[in-house]
Amino acid sequence: MTVEEKRKKAAALIRDPFYYMEHFIRIRDKKGKIIDFKFRPAQKKLYEIIERERAAGKPVRIVILKARQLGFSTMIGCLSRMRPRDTTSGR
Repeated sequence: MTVEEKRKKAAALIRDPFYYMEHFIRIRDKKGKIIDFKFRPAQKKLYEIIERERAAGKPVRIVILKARQLGFSTMIGCLSRMRPRDTTSGR
């Protein structure tokens, strides 16, 4: 694989947050051990909703009530670090 092919592959991986998070993000579990991030079923469903809203060109506004121990904060934290902030709103 050439250097250019590797760069294109890396760029494609970064554009796919689901793949990137499952293959390159590491988190600390409840016991303090560092582990690979793997989507839980609830996280996967939320991710699909977020991506569906983005694909439709809608702003993503989701209210999550009492979502304790589902890992939503971890997932949203990973996504927010991957995506640059939208600066087109003029704020």
